[in-house]
Amino acid sequence: MDFYTRAISLDSKKTVYFSNRAVALNALGEHARAEQDCKYILSKDGKNGKAFYQRAVARKGLGRWREAEADLKEVLRYQPGNESAKKLMSLVRTQVAQLPKQSAKDAMEF
Repeated sequence: MDFYTRAISLDSKKTVYFSNRAVALNALGEHARAEQDCKYILSKDGKNGKAFYQRAVARKGLGRWREAEADLKEVLRYQPGNESAKKLMSLVRTQVAQLPKQSAKDAMEF
């Protein structure tokens, strides 16, 4: 992860460094930091499937199931054949189904 951070310090315009660091951060369980890297990538490239996927992984790790589901929907919109996203979506939807129902107001505030 330190190498990605170093690469970012040398060239912060290359979102691939943020993307790779998000993968490493998720693997280390540092989901909040991974989510921040993904948010940055998506602010530059709103169709980046890898960033949506890694943000879903981060949000799953943070127990934010509905947000993870929303990210996975985006991944599958851009990459309908993404098997990893399909598998994760199955797990996430199982967790979402166990959550209490959301009010319309709550659904709009994430």
